[in-house]
Parts: sequence; structure tokens; C-alpha cells
Amino acid sequence: MDVTDYQNLIEKLEILEDIYVSEKQIAEGKGIPHNQVKEELLKRFK
Repeated sequence: MDVTDYQNLIEKLEILEDIYVSEKQIAEGKGIPHNQVKEELLKRFK
């Protein structure tokens, strides 16, 4: 395994960790509904 392969592997692992944390937060009711996020972003970027 060369350096590039290793870096790609680490990047994929970080993404999988982010997905795991996100799914856990959603399961715990810590998510924000899509409509609410969309509304807040539209207000912010008008």
C-alpha cells in the first residue's frame, strides 16, 4: 500500500465515522427536519 492508497483509506474511514455519528444523532432525535433546514438556509442566503 502506497501513501496515496493509505490517504484514501483514511479519508473513507473519516467519512464512515461521520455517517455513523450522524445516524446515531438522528436515532437519538437530534436531527433537524429537511424543511426546517431548507427554510433557515433560504433566509440566510437571500
